[in-house]
Amino acid sequence: MKRANGRAVLAALVVLLAGTLPADGAEAAGGARSGEVEALVMICAPYGLNTNLITDWMELNGWNVTVIAVEDTVAPCADGSAMIADTLVTEVDDLSPWDLLFLMPSRASTGNSHADLLASPEALGLIARADSMEMVIGAVCGGTRVLAAAGILDGVTVTGHLLYKQEVIDSGAVWAGDVVPPVVSMIARHFPVSGW
Repeated sequence: MKRANGRAVLAALVVLLAGTLPADGAEAAGGARSGEVEALVMICAPYGLNTNLITDWMELNGWNVTVIAVEDTVAPCADGSAMIADTLVTEVDDLSPWDLLFLMPSRASTGNSHADLLASPEALGLIARADSMEMVIGAVCGGTRVLAAAGILDGVTVTGHLLYKQEVIDSGAVWAGDVVPPVVSMIARHFPVSGW
């Protein structure tokens, strides 16, 4: 399998986070072409409603999406249908088939965002392995706290939900501000990304 260029995937992910959709079949930001991106999408319980919007964007642009979770079935944070994971976090041993790992939103305002991922050593270990493999890593909203718990944000500039600002800073991250556009950090050998 031909792996997508990391910088091109990163650029396309930033386009996604910024809410700009390339035209159908158009070249994505950074030169990535449709169908070249293998996305590993981690959802949490309850999953945020923007999860469907983000995964739909990925698929509409030709990305191959694999949904992983701690449990087989994950309920939404509001009205909507439960999502069924393609595979469990505990079943992903080899990350080489994927170009990026993206943590989907949860209900951040509860103060307990992404609790199932934070309680899963396997989920945190998977994130740390993705980082060590130089995968593109993305998170939105309270998802940055999971990246912090996985120990991959030291020196990385991020933003996220204000409820988790201090725990993200305590992990060694540099806080970019409270209301800013998506933040991209390219640190040394890896490309973590965090959004709102």
